[in-house]
Amino acid sequence: MKQDKELVSILCSGNEDDLDLFLSLSETLPDTVIDEHNCGWSPLEFAAQLTANDNNRIPLLKKLVNVLDEKAQAYALIRAASEENTLKQVIVLLEAGVAPDVRGKEGETALMRAVGNNNPKVTYALLIHGADPKAQRNDGSSVSISTDGFRDSLVTLLIKSAMSENLKSPRELMIDEEIIHCFRCWLGGLTKLSTDLKSQRLYCLAIDGRYLKANTEESFSKTLLEYRLREEIRLPTDLTPQTLSPELKQEAEWEMQFDEEITLERWVTERNEENRFMNEMNDESHKEHGYHYQKPDVIRHLRFNPGDFSFVVPSHTPSSAELDFKALKEIRKHDDRTESDLLVELFMDNRSVLETLFSLTDDFIVIAPGHIY
Repeated sequence: MKQDKELVSILCSGNEDDLDLFLSLSETLPDTVIDEHNCGWSPLEFAAQLTANDNNRIPLLKKLVNVLDEKAQAYALIRAASEENTLKQVIVLLEAGVAPDVRGKEGETALMRAVGNNNPKVTYALLIHGADPKAQRNDGSSVSISTDGFRDSLVTLLIKSAMSENLKSPRELMIDEEIIHCFRCWLGGLTKLSTDLKSQRLYCLAIDGRYLKANTEESFSKTLLEYRLREEIRLPTDLTPQTLSPELKQEAEWEMQFDEEITLERWVTERNEENRFMNEMNDESHKEHGYHYQKPDVIRHLRFNPGDFSFVVPSHTPSSAELDFKALKEIRKHDDRTESDLLVELFMDNRSVLETLFSLTDDFIVIAPGHIY
């Protein structure tokens, strides 16, 4: 445990000399290190997370890569390739010397994981760093098998372009007319929604898969209050057969039909004991850690979690408003922007149009969180 903490401290400091000394005195590295949030990571994963936020740490990350075997390197790269939001970790690991086709369990590569999880940006990053789209697992299956569930998806098109030795970027594979049509339809839906939200302040639009969601300050305040009240609720410990709600009575009857020894009175007694225990556990947790939905980081996560937004923008007749489409004309090297990225840019470029429909907050933002595995 002491060695784990020492390594975490060195990695956080970014001191290469301290890392050299640590590596020279250590026969092996710990399998897992614990971060400030009490989450466990492999040392290489943890170092990649730090480097993703500070490219100056690349030399230190290289030192770590050089002393770790392929198994440890594959573990970190494949795990990072599992999610789109860890794209930067994938890139810094590759820049630090991890081979793009390093093999994990059963011969899996990071590209196979990225394609299987439908992560186009990670897929593209791996391909431009030399990942082999034709690589096979130990059982003979390949990346092409991974695309079976996404026949018309961006990852499929990326793999096909790579296999034809004419790799395209995600942006090159986008069809502008489809993006423009989607944007105009969503703007038409927002126009319809705005009539119900005239007195509210819109702070966020979120592209959540194929849906556009919206939230206002007023709606978020209600949602936060609901979560806080739910957290403070104490479970009843004085239930009787006569005071059971219809839902609890149904639950009791369901359990009783599978166990003849359980009577209604026994079920109620046991439920009161369970509730008493849960109340005590919650009291101890609140005393030690405080209330979850009073913490700033938790509140921020809730504030920008599309799953808790109050409004889904309806599909509607395309808007005919005069719009700015300069985001579609911009040319970038290795442009990995996806449809969601371009739609976010279009909304921000056309903020003035949104201002005619809604009362926007000063920190109004459009997000596309993507999926997380």
